[in-house]
Amino acid sequence: MSNILHEYRVWPANGTTWRETRRVKPDQPWVPSPGPELVRLPLASGSELGYVGTTRSTSTTYSPRAINANGTPSSTAYTSDRESESAGRVEILNRKVSKLSLRYWKDRWSAHKTKRKSRDIPFEVNDEVYLNGGRWQATPAAFKAYGYWARPVIYVDETEPEDSGGVTVDNAYRGPQAGPSNPTHEQIMKIMRSLQDTDGTQHPERWISRVEHPSLPPRPSLWPTPPSSPRISSLTPSQIQLNPFLEHRITGKSPLKFDIREGSQDNVELGDDPPAIQDETRRTPKFYLMSPRCPNGGQPATYPGVTEIRITALAENQLARFPWPFTVRARDGLPVTVQDVLFSIMVNFEQYMFGHELMALEQRQRDRIKVAYETRLSEKAHVPDGVRRVDFLGDRVMFRGLEPAPSGDGWMMFVGPQ
Repeated sequence: MSNILHEYRVWPANGTTWRETRRVKPDQPWVPSPGPELVRLPLASGSELGYVGTTRSTSTTYSPRAINANGTPSSTAYTSDRESESAGRVEILNRKVSKLSLRYWKDRWSAHKTKRKSRDIPFEVNDEVYLNGGRWQATPAAFKAYGYWARPVIYVDETEPEDSGGVTVDNAYRGPQAGPSNPTHEQIMKIMRSLQDTDGTQHPERWISRVEHPSLPPRPSLWPTPPSSPRISSLTPSQIQLNPFLEHRITGKSPLKFDIREGSQDNVELGDDPPAIQDETRRTPKFYLMSPRCPNGGQPATYPGVTEIRITALAENQLARFPWPFTVRARDGLPVTVQDVLFSIMVNFEQYMFGHELMALEQRQRDRIKVAYETRLSEKAHVPDGVRRVDFLGDRVMFRGLEPAPSGDGWMMFVGPQ
């Protein structure tokens, strides 16, 4: 069973199934889960290694910021013996000195003393630090924490199973109603009870966004409103961290099963889970909806948060350039979310192709589009329709993630076959 588990369960650590999604209960305080998770930093004896120690390094390469599981920056990070030894080895190898030289043995002794001195001792981390190579980093737990704040699931009907019930509300969007900053327990209960009628009809639109209460997930400080600033807006895609849901994997299965032809976000699935029956001969996996309208989709698409993401290239495109670049824009001063990206991809490729666009293609490309068009119609009971941009993709209709475009002016989208 463990082999099947490894083969099928491929979604990232920031993803969760609907049954595993934590519910908000007004009578219980919200406790961040999992426990504090820190990004471990390599040990630094000074600025020679290009790492961050107790002071800001003068090198252009920095270590990542330590971030708690609830999405807040941590003031301390911890080193380990293995990391200390690794840093010492990197320093020595980079200098390329002979083992017979005096400099070599001085470096070995210095690394050994630094290792002993810093063992299990926390050190301060500068607030403005980057990943090696100049890219920022947040943990999967931090992405998940923002999703819980942005799209909390309110458990209001105790007659429903806890792992399947609940009303998902949009807590990030600033609606016309302004809730009390410090509501009483009675006020919170009144708001939550209004979300579902006695007949089970749900009313998420009645939620008052950004209300604060101990039972509600706190907002992670890593994604402020508004998310843009001169420093962040000047970053290139190669300096920005993508949400793991959107990362392109060079090998293996994609973390999302998103058929661009579907025309609906509700059909986006997480990577496969192993079969329920522990039988090696029955290898048909379960499928779990990713639920973009729920906490998964409410996660920021990037760290730091950005107000727009421009997709300018299509991988393995046979044309000189991608004919339909598009921009994913955030709303209401929020960062672009995973749902925003998936929705924009769907909308862009749903558009009809113009006649002059078809005629500009080579005959073999038009033939491939015709096959894709006829296949799509046959799967929809031959409902009359025109040629759409998604037909241009041929049989490569599954979203496979994003990478910084080689031109540096945006992101490149990857697609693949079913």
